[in-house]
Amino acid sequence: MRTRALLPLFAIVLAVAGCDAGSSAKRVATAPMRWFGDKEKDPHEKAKSDRDKVNAKDAKDAAEASANSPYQKAQRLTEAGEYKKAIPLWEKIVEEQPRNDEALRYLGDCKYNIEQFDEAVDCYKRARKLNPNNYLALRDWGFTELNAGHAVLKEGKPDAAMERYAESLRLLREANKVFAGDSDAVYGRALAANGASQLVAAQARQLKERNDDIREAEKRRDQCLDLCSEGIEAASFRINRKVNEPGPRALVANLFKRRADLLYAFGRLPEAIDAAQLSQRSWQSIVKEIDKNEKGAAQFHEKAKQELASIEITLRDWRAKNAGAVSQ
Repeated sequence: MRTRALLPLFAIVLAVAGCDAGSSAKRVATAPMRWFGDKEKDPHEKAKSDRDKVNAKDAKDAAEASANSPYQKAQRLTEAGEYKKAIPLWEKIVEEQPRNDEALRYLGDCKYNIEQFDEAVDCYKRARKLNPNNYLALRDWGFTELNAGHAVLKEGKPDAAMERYAESLRLLREANKVFAGDSDAVYGRALAANGASQLVAAQARQLKERNDDIREAEKRRDQCLDLCSEGIEAASFRINRKVNEPGPRALVANLFKRRADLLYAFGRLPEAIDAAQLSQRSWQSIVKEIDKNEKGAAQFHEKAKQELASIEITLRDWRAKNAGAVSQ
């Protein structure tokens, strides 16, 4: 919209007085001719009414054009979960607007939701390169690496999964620094720590059992314990924000149990017992504090009961061994 230049003050004063700013000659100010007939037939009113109708139609046409634009169509399809239909629209938008980082992010989200993880990562990388402040591209990239890790682990590729989990942790840690209050990103970090700690715990136990490199075994043990601590801390943040979600509580319970089993494997029995007790409390909190009639809660209740029975047996055995060790 072009802005009309303001008149100098002296010109405004002269105009109000009925004079031309560029001449000393007087000019008689004339007002529009007044209409004394019926208001409905007033030509001035009719002209104003016609202008209002034209403006209203223009506004309606503009709104409809905006609603039917390729961007809006692609957005609606994405929000409706029609990812495969949305992808060609986003690809065309990105082709026509190669510097549109938000379109790239949306394209990445669509690729992520149909499990084309590598292509999704490429979209997020490009979006971040165009706009390093695109927080959602950073966070969603972290989620994508997490789920890519789960996918390759199912394919029997633990080393590739570990790389994905490590990258997810890096990205989601960065996201947490940018926006500490995003509980989704924090919980994603807890899940990535859980995936990584599972793999590192297996490596530590294997090295310990072979007994050929105890230093490396202890290094992996400590790495796993650190990952467990990070996961527990992040999942606890989610529990404080979403008190009725059983998932984060189950995650905390699993991480404490992994910690307990690893400590036991390395002969640190008292610490193992403490960690097992904390796992027990986490499972108990699901049974006591989460309504099993809530959506998806029933399976967590059943899982909690099974785990509590197993942990009770484990604790009984470990306490007996610890008592025998102390008495000696």
